[in-house]
Amino acid sequence: MFEAESGALVASALRPGKRPTGAENAMIMKRVLHVLRQHWPHTHILLRGDGHFSNPELMKLISEIGNADFIFGLGGNAVLSAKAEGLMRNARGHLALHQSMAAQRMRPVVSSVRLFGEFDYAAKSWPQAHRVVLKAEVLAGNTGRPAKDNQRYVVTSLRSPTPGALYQQVYCQRGQAENWIKQVKAGLKSDRTSYPAPVRSGRC
Repeated sequence: MFEAESGALVASALRPGKRPTGAENAMIMKRVLHVLRQHWPHTHILLRGDGHFSNPELMKLISEIGNADFIFGLGGNAVLSAKAEGLMRNARGHLALHQSMAAQRMRPVVSSVRLFGEFDYAAKSWPQAHRVVLKAEVLAGNTGRPAKDNQRYVVTSLRSPTPGALYQQVYCQRGQAENWIKQVKAGLKSDRTSYPAPVRSGRC
């Protein structure tokens, strides 16, 4: 785990290299947040992570500690796809229009069209609904290949900013953390840590 502005390493955990459960994520984060609150009792905390973190245990923990928010990736499902279809249809239409005008040399060729929207959603395991931001993106096909839908979802307790700003300016900063993880693994060889048990070393 890294602090987003400075890149400082906040916490790490040695664990099996498999997807963590919601209870495991919440257990680790509860300890980390307790230490942070001891040092910075009035600082707003934003926890940002990929889809491995969008579980009810962790969202409940963040909601209960006060002066804290979360923004996590969210895996797609049939319900989310149905909610996204209207905006995806618009994105497909925009791409088709761009391609038609580009063929007539009225506009430059585009590689994709991206729209943003939002709705409230509650998975069956969630105790309450949360704001879900949708990236409705359609990628232009290459020669012989059709256009491809590329929708993405994030779930958040933040009520602002706008869907596009939240996705691109807030959530997508998560990618920098992946770079820091790579640096730690490369510099410290942390993915080769010797361990006697028959499980692979991992990180969270």
